[in-house]
Amino acid sequence: MNNHTNNRLEFIKKLPIFDNLSIENIENILALSSIFNIKKNSKLFLKDEEIKYFHIIVKGSAILYDNSLDGNQNILQFVKKREIIGDVFAKNYIFSAISNEDSLIMLIPIKFIRGLVENNPIFCFNLLKEHSERNRKLLTLLSRIKLNN
Repeated sequence: MNNHTNNRLEFIKKLPIFDNLSIENIENILALSSIFNIKKNSKLFLKDEEIKYFHIIVKGSAILYDNSLDGNQNILQFVKKREIIGDVFAKNYIFSAISNEDSLIMLIPIKFIRGLVENNPIFCFNLLKEHSERNRKLLTLLSRIKLNN
């Protein structure tokens, strides 16, 4: 294994979503994933596009946004290093995403991720934990916004 592959392997193993997965599953993720350098303000995907990949921020950050009826860009969430972007169960994205700075993004085919959900209770549990934590953060933020109004 070369140094680049070792770095990717160590990065994947440190992500909570992949905790306690078998080495076979980790090696499959490594084999199927791609990492891309993207420039600031580059499109990751647009609202209503078909979901083809599970995105992981390796370095940098991204912005999830939606356009309002008057054409303004409404920021929904900032996603930073080691965070994921992807809805395993939806067909199309419900928001758009762009890089917030020069970034490294790991893409894993969504079909593989869906297979893990269907066949691997450990991964399914990790994914549920990840989404629960994200929902808790968003609800906390929402309650702060309501308190300030």
